[in-house]
Amino acid sequence: MAYNEQADSLDELLFENVNNIINRVTVDNSIRLQLLSHYAVLKIQEYRRYGRIGDLEEAVCRQSQTVEGTAEQDLDLAGRLDNLGSMLWIRFERTGRMEDLEESIRRVQQAVDITPQDHPDLAGRLNNLGNKLRTRFERTGRMEDLEESIRRAQQAVDTTPQDHPDLAGRLNNLGYTLQRRFERTGRIEDLEESIRRVQQAVDITPQDHPNLAGWLYNLGRYLCLSSQPGYSDQALESFRTSWQCLNGIPFHRVASALQAIQLLKQRSHWSEASAIAKQAVYLLPLINNRSLSREDQQDVVSRFAGLAADACSLSLQVGDDALEALELVELGRGVIMGLLIDDRSNISRLEESYPEKATMYDRLRNEVNAPMHETEDLKMRTNRMTRHRKAVTELDECIQSIRRLPGHQRFLLGPTLDELKGWATEGPIAVVNLTDIRSDAIIVTGSGVNSIRLLTLTKTDVLKWILEDLTTYKTPEEKGKKNKRYSQFLSWLWSSCVEIILQDIHHGNRPSPESLPRIWWIGVGIANYLPFHAAGSHSAGSTENTVHWAISSYTPTIKALAHARRRISATAQSTNDKAKLLIVTMPETPGELDLPGAEREKSAIENAVKRTFSYQSLVKPNTDTVLEQLVQCDLIHFAGHGVSDHVNPFSSGLILQKAKGVPKKTDRLTVRQISETNLKRARIAYLSACSTAEHRVVKMVDEVIHLASGFQVAGFSHVIASMWSTDDEVCVEMASSFYERLMGGYAMQAHNGTIAAVVHESMMKIRE
Repeated sequence: MAYNEQADSLDELLFENVNNIINRVTVDNSIRLQLLSHYAVLKIQEYRRYGRIGDLEEAVCRQSQTVEGTAEQDLDLAGRLDNLGSMLWIRFERTGRMEDLEESIRRVQQAVDITPQDHPDLAGRLNNLGNKLRTRFERTGRMEDLEESIRRAQQAVDTTPQDHPDLAGRLNNLGYTLQRRFERTGRIEDLEESIRRVQQAVDITPQDHPNLAGWLYNLGRYLCLSSQPGYSDQALESFRTSWQCLNGIPFHRVASALQAIQLLKQRSHWSEASAIAKQAVYLLPLINNRSLSREDQQDVVSRFAGLAADACSLSLQVGDDALEALELVELGRGVIMGLLIDDRSNISRLEESYPEKATMYDRLRNEVNAPMHETEDLKMRTNRMTRHRKAVTELDECIQSIRRLPGHQRFLLGPTLDELKGWATEGPIAVVNLTDIRSDAIIVTGSGVNSIRLLTLTKTDVLKWILEDLTTYKTPEEKGKKNKRYSQFLSWLWSSCVEIILQDIHHGNRPSPESLPRIWWIGVGIANYLPFHAAGSHSAGSTENTVHWAISSYTPTIKALAHARRRISATAQSTNDKAKLLIVTMPETPGELDLPGAEREKSAIENAVKRTFSYQSLVKPNTDTVLEQLVQCDLIHFAGHGVSDHVNPFSSGLILQKAKGVPKKTDRLTVRQISETNLKRARIAYLSACSTAEHRVVKMVDEVIHLASGFQVAGFSHVIASMWSTDDEVCVEMASSFYERLMGGYAMQAHNGTIAAVVHESMMKIRE
């Protein structure tokens, strides 16, 4: 896209009046087609900058019109076919529709077939075709596509002049495709050739080129796959250099940083690893932004899983104070949840108070993240490269200027010490960070932040326990064996972690049973899977367990806890107001075991609340009905089956039932639907279902996305959920006890501890 003012004004004119301009150009059809094609390219640029699907759809539509209107003998047809193929491929990447990929390949193949052998654009179209064929191989596994992709990529390199600015990109593509064949066949010759080709790409690329960081990252990865002596050191140097490419795409830089950290850890080079990890964490917010689809956001964070935990461990390893280590945890975890919270809370007040500055920041962030594409016109790419270098500098200046604005001094930074201490006034926050470097607990109290080394809590031991999968079973015999083993696990967790933390918090003194303190747990890395609240011995008469030392709650991040606190204050009402409870029950669910206790649970709740709350009961409703009623309720109680999606956590959900016209088909209220709902009255969500607080997606361990967190983001200040499968009878007893106690002392006031205390009391009653 041209960045001079005249070109910008012409493009804006075309954007605003595209239909009028194109429809009025009737004298010369060639001019009309040129305008259509140019408009489609501009729309693709808009899509790449802002991620709006509407821009992509219009680009494909306009370019299709251009191709349809171009005569077979027209010299511009090949270029227009190639552009259409690229746009269809971009849409395939967004939607996953194979029809778009197939049509993309067909169109680019047509473009190659009608391009003369001596045409200067032939190499680019061959490269484009090779990329599309490789993509189809990656979806279907057809080796014919991979072989043809390599052949086309090689032709593209062979026909590209040595001084051509696109030669480096084509060499990189050839290297990547050869590496893919190595992965499939194990042929070491392919790996060596892929390293040679990408090294050539790196050697001829200018130091300030935005794509250099990505090519260095690829080179480092391929070197790591080889067992050749010295390649590991070369890989580390490649990752280092990529990370230091200040003009590079942030995604590539952070990816290289993560790889460099792993290699530096192996060498015990803690200081350098820590320095890189800190800077990489601060770069994360520039990569994952709200313009990306939720799937793209998940993909981004999955690539950097474990970065926050490593950064925290490395910070403590080199002697930093606990506050600095904690800030890295806060910035590097819960990125997607943080975006959702920002979209509906005062944290995003920059958009309200300084909208022009917020717009500038978003625009520059998108510019810096936009990759260079060979399918763009050479002049356009040259202009974009110049603009990219300026945008990197402008983005840094923009962030600094935002931090000088009143109330925004901590923009993209973690909370201050005073803020942390304020959030811990109602009880300490214990952050357990577990990596292969070390294990620590960072404890936030009203007096400060400190850390404790957990010497006997190791990642190796935790992984062994997790892999035993002790909370799932198929037979009563298996349940008995696993329960016995699980008791051993809980005792181990107490002695190696939880007891040490609670002893530190209470200075070695056991608290009184009548005044147990509140504690919030945050697990970082694989510690996210640990049930701190249940740790200890639960044999008769034992008090060596968490429930006798504290009232436990969980929060994904301190930011999420602050959000919940603000929600409590914002929704505070008079004690005379009558709150509304929505009761949703699924006693029978297609394809699942019946839950006869769900009806008894509903009756017990109705009897407990009828004098204090207004309530509505929905039996076997569909998703739309529940979402409609959620907006009007203060509390929701769900009794039924939940499902945890271990591939895509946003698809986890509560199982409901399709409308009456579609018998015996399940419906699902997903984490995505819940988290994208903004509920003004929401107070308490009680999820009496299995696995509603379960999170097992290892590649997204830092995101803590499950049903409970989804309800919290939607506005529920208190969410009661289960980390594992539940017993139907226990659910009935627990719910009945909870609502009876809730009615005895519940006031719709901004008091944070009451609900947790009621849950704890109800649980203790069941244990008796």
